[in-house]
Amino acid sequence: MRQVRTTRVRLWICAITVVAAQACEVTEPARSIVVSFGKDTLVAIGDTTRVAVRLSRIGRPLVLRSTNDAVATVDATGLVTARANGTAVIEAVSTGDIGSAAVSVRQKPARLLFVTQPGDGTGGLPLLRQPVIELQDFGGTRLHGISATVSMALKNNPGPGRLSGMRSVTSDSGIVAFTSLAVDRIASGYTLEASAPQGGSTISATFDVALGPVSLESTTVHIDRSNVFVRDTVAVMATIRDAGGNQYPTGGHTVGFLVTDGTSQASFSSVTDNANGTYSAQLVGTAAGSAVAVRASVDGQVTVSPFAFAAVFAFTSIAAGGHDIQVPDRTEGATCGVLNTQQLYCWGDGKFGNLGQGAFVGSMTPVLVIGGPAWLLVSAGGAVTCGITNQGPTYCWGAGGEGALGNGQSGNGSVDNRSQPTLVTTTARFTRMAQSSFPGACALTAADDAHCWGFNSFGRLGDGTTTNRNVPTAMTGGLTFGSVELGTAHGCGVTTDSTAYCWGTALGGVLGTGTTPPDDCGGFACTLSPVAVSGGLKFVPTSIAVAGNVSCAIEAGTSIAYCWGSGTIGDGSTGSPTPKAVTGGLQFAHLDANEGFVCGLTTAGAAYCWGDNDDGQLGSGSQLPAPTPQPVQGGLSFVSITTGEAHVCGRTADGAAYCWGGNDSGEVGDGTTTRRLTPTRVRFFRN
Repeated sequence: MRQVRTTRVRLWICAITVVAAQACEVTEPARSIVVSFGKDTLVAIGDTTRVAVRLSRIGRPLVLRSTNDAVATVDATGLVTARANGTAVIEAVSTGDIGSAAVSVRQKPARLLFVTQPGDGTGGLPLLRQPVIELQDFGGTRLHGISATVSMALKNNPGPGRLSGMRSVTSDSGIVAFTSLAVDRIASGYTLEASAPQGGSTISATFDVALGPVSLESTTVHIDRSNVFVRDTVAVMATIRDAGGNQYPTGGHTVGFLVTDGTSQASFSSVTDNANGTYSAQLVGTAAGSAVAVRASVDGQVTVSPFAFAAVFAFTSIAAGGHDIQVPDRTEGATCGVLNTQQLYCWGDGKFGNLGQGAFVGSMTPVLVIGGPAWLLVSAGGAVTCGITNQGPTYCWGAGGEGALGNGQSGNGSVDNRSQPTLVTTTARFTRMAQSSFPGACALTAADDAHCWGFNSFGRLGDGTTTNRNVPTAMTGGLTFGSVELGTAHGCGVTTDSTAYCWGTALGGVLGTGTTPPDDCGGFACTLSPVAVSGGLKFVPTSIAVAGNVSCAIEAGTSIAYCWGSGTIGDGSTGSPTPKAVTGGLQFAHLDANEGFVCGLTTAGAAYCWGDNDDGQLGSGSQLPAPTPQPVQGGLSFVSITTGEAHVCGRTADGAAYCWGGNDSGEVGDGTTTRRLTPTRVRFFRN
């Protein structure tokens, strides 16, 4: 309680009211006036308090007055009444003496009132009529000049929904107007509760939320799988929603799909209206690249978010391999491929660790080669896989016998097998390489120098010896090659000046010289260094193809394939010690050979094969052998072809892979072990 008194000396004070005073005994007749209130702050217009006055002596009339009647008034009985926010001084006057005290008026919110009830709305959009709240003091007078905050929340929530927008608003006028309140979920009978600190709360009348117009921000796109291999399909679905995320219950919209942002390319099948607000289609990967955003267009407008991501993958290099285990009706092949992401995957037989997955087991579906290098190309042999990285080093893994891994080890036991990439021991940096179904490999440097390693008992490495090599060893003769390949007991290559050379044993005429070679390799006539193939033909430098009993190359200028050796030279005969043109006059761009058969691609990309066909590896739709080239069925066009021990794979221009032939180990890559007599697409990703 505040008190103000005069400066005269007080001898004794006695209390009086405004209308009655009592005498008290004093020792001296000094006077003093002290004014006080029952409460010195009034919180509502019309709020009251009483004045208390203390006098040192009475004897003259006492007058009460307010210095600011606009804020507070005082009557003759001492009743002070609040009129407006502010401060007033109440004075008590008696015989020239004045006593005074200040009283404050400051409204406090005591109740809230919806002066405008919320109107109905649609999902996620502002209510059609926004609520307005009046704040009143306890006397029912609207607050004025007092800052107060009102918060809004859902009270009755049948959705259940979520209230969005500016949910707390501050005003100093006593009127709080909300402008952006929205409820997302469709339902009837919502109510709002408005509340203010120390001011209580109030509940609105009911309102409804209905389905709103299509929202490009809320319409969603779902894709069953974000990784899509080229030519693969994956289901996509758009769900039409309003701004509150409510799904449309019926169809009728014009919906399409498109991709934006990244570099992957895709097409879409026709869209199916499911008549429940969803629209379905199939995304087809058409070109590999970075991830793209999959969006929907609704009635000509493209969705904003949320959208799905998809990335299209493809092969940039593929290699088929496998080994002849001489078990009837059983193939043990493997296939590997480098993706556009420079990751390397393998599938098929893996008992020797040649899948590179860190285990000595096979897989019917592609598994990632561990270790982390970025790969440029891959080569598959009988039970060894090798890859060249974009950093330069070469790695091999699988069966480690005969020095086939090139890592300095030469054992024949399983202790030397490797189930993950092992660095080839060399300072050379290779750009191309090839293997055979028998242990060993040859690789070429950027300067076209040939280095070979592995089994060498018949001089097949061309280094002038019959010593096995467990690290890359330079070929003798100083020749520069465009391609080099190994067979079981011999090797051949075409130099950069288009001359074909061979080395190793001469069994069946596979060296193409037409003469008996000068060297002896364990009782077999051989040549330990490269010798020119007879006939004087000029061949495409990159075209050599070598298998156990045959060698082939493509003549420069004519693109005619020539073969020599025994059994499968493609001219209908049983062999020749010198090059013979393959029957049919086909113009070839690429050749590859394996045990007992040869395949090639024409300059138009058509695949032809000839030779043995026990497992359907010729792709002709049967298992009948063919002494001359037969078209691979399916009408596909390829940019590369690779042969395994009993299966073949081709890569298309867009990076898809198709395989056919023996599949007992899943080497075809379709997720089965069913023999395939015609090309079957490798199914890389699976749901």
